[in-house]
Amino acid sequence: MFLYNLRLALLSLKRDPVLTALMIGAVAIGIGMSTTTLAVFHSMSGNPIPDKSDQLYAVQLDNWSPNAAYDEPNEPPTQVTYRDGQALMKAAKAPHQNLSFTSALVLQPDKPDAKPDLVIARVTYNDFFSMFEVPFEYGGPWSKEADQNAEQVVVLDQEQNEKLFGGANSVGKEIVLNNRRFRVVGVLKKWAPVPKFYDLENDQFGDPEDVFIPFNLVSSMQLHNNGNNNCWGPPPDNSFEGHLNSECVWLQYWAELPTTADRDAYHDFLDGYVKEQKKLGRFPRPLNNHLRDVTDLIGVSGGLLGVLLGWGGLAGVRHLIADSGHIARLDWSMVGLSLLLALVSSMLAGLYPAWRVVRIPPAIYLKVQ
Repeated sequence: MFLYNLRLALLSLKRDPVLTALMIGAVAIGIGMSTTTLAVFHSMSGNPIPDKSDQLYAVQLDNWSPNAAYDEPNEPPTQVTYRDGQALMKAAKAPHQNLSFTSALVLQPDKPDAKPDLVIARVTYNDFFSMFEVPFEYGGPWSKEADQNAEQVVVLDQEQNEKLFGGANSVGKEIVLNNRRFRVVGVLKKWAPVPKFYDLENDQFGDPEDVFIPFNLVSSMQLHNNGNNNCWGPPPDNSFEGHLNSECVWLQYWAELPTTADRDAYHDFLDGYVKEQKKLGRFPRPLNNHLRDVTDLIGVSGGLLGVLLGWGGLAGVRHLIADSGHIARLDWSMVGLSLLLALVSSMLAGLYPAWRVVRIPPAIYLKVQ
């Protein structure tokens, strides 16, 4: 039956090649565009950490201006200030909590003829790695003591370890960042969650950072934020310490809360914290704290030719969205879906002429004979 239909299709192509080619092209473009859109949606709407997505909460405190909401309607900032983030970390009211931001650092190779390189660092606490299930190839996170003592230790991502040490186990070796020597304590496996859920404020569809260093190095190294920094008023002064004590929001704060009871208790703690800060003249807006879990935040050819056009469309998406190769990709589920779309569209395209034929009285054909 298939060979018979194929022969009819070839005869049709021979009889009217232009019209047949146009029909194939129309189906191919439709399948390609649908596949492109669905592939991007498929990647962007996936759950990057399904076993913990209902336990990890981004903390939002409304320290914004009394004259206007950070975002309408009445949404608090998605990041926190340095002073609030440090206070919440010190209170340690969650089983695990984490404060972080990104900073641009100069990586200086030990080889005298090698040029310095600019790398993006995630400045964070050691809980970051366990909270977000970051996989390690060698070594592991630094210790809590390293956090407390602001030790110059570093975790490398897989690509940086490949560049610097040829992919070998580099634990115990040293690298130079901003003229300071850092000891390598761990090397990551390939890790590229989509979206980059632990920091949806800055390049949420980009790759993870190149290196990871302890948060308490912020003051001694005067590390500046490489991401979004939003302020509703001027800092106390123009110094680095003035920036740290300002009402500017530039840090991502997360709490791991395993149960609903933990979540409710932590929300009550946040409300209590803000009420105390109001007594000091801060937080001029009405109480408006939020805890949002991972899914809340995320939620904010014919056949083969269609697949090829889909790949072409995805290549276009890669050019439009920087560093999005791991988003605009075509996996086997998307290939299967495109082939299914091709099959269904071809069947629907054939139904209409068949329906027209069966509506014609057979007597007409008998008269012709």
